[in-house]
Amino acid sequence: MLVFSGLLLASSVQAQGIALDSRDGQEYPTLPLNGQEWFTRNISYRGSEVSALCPVETDCHTLGLFYHWADTAKICPEGWQLPSFAHLLDLIAGLEGKANSRGGKRVHRQVLDPLNIEMAGIYLAENETPLRARGSMEVWLSRTDTVWNNPAPESQPYNGLKIIGLHLYHQGKDSTTIEPTYISATSDMLINCRCIKKQ
Repeated sequence: MLVFSGLLLASSVQAQGIALDSRDGQEYPTLPLNGQEWFTRNISYRGSEVSALCPVETDCHTLGLFYHWADTAKICPEGWQLPSFAHLLDLIAGLEGKANSRGGKRVHRQVLDPLNIEMAGIYLAENETPLRARGSMEVWLSRTDTVWNNPAPESQPYNGLKIIGLHLYHQGKDSTTIEPTYISATSDMLINCRCIKKQ
């Protein structure tokens, strides 16, 4: 049986801050986690330079907007960026929970409370009911400076064609799994984003 203390990270969690997006005046709470400062709300910036969508307008501020992988360099405000694959692995490594075979962990939901995860679902543009898994799943997009490259023979067809993100999904009453995921660069899928401070 797993025993959870409710701590987010092995290292101490410091005081929350605020990041201002000068493009539209929105403010985002931030939190230092394992040496990296993270937004604790999904970004909800709209601009002509990004493919942003809010399937349910009343939820835009709470759940954030959904973005396309091709716009990764334009989503975050000045001084901030989407996390790299290494940042995602650092975040997972600092969580208290049970590791799985996919590079992730199963954690008690309280462990993720400081990140205010909304489980906003994913948007599949080609589907008749495009918003899927709201309330049970969320995906965060990483920067396009990392793609799926695996030396295993069965992975060769996918190398260079995958954008790495972070997949969070509920498992049972009290647990959430957080792990890397691989998103086709040819997909029309739109997903949420969290920004981290540039260093």
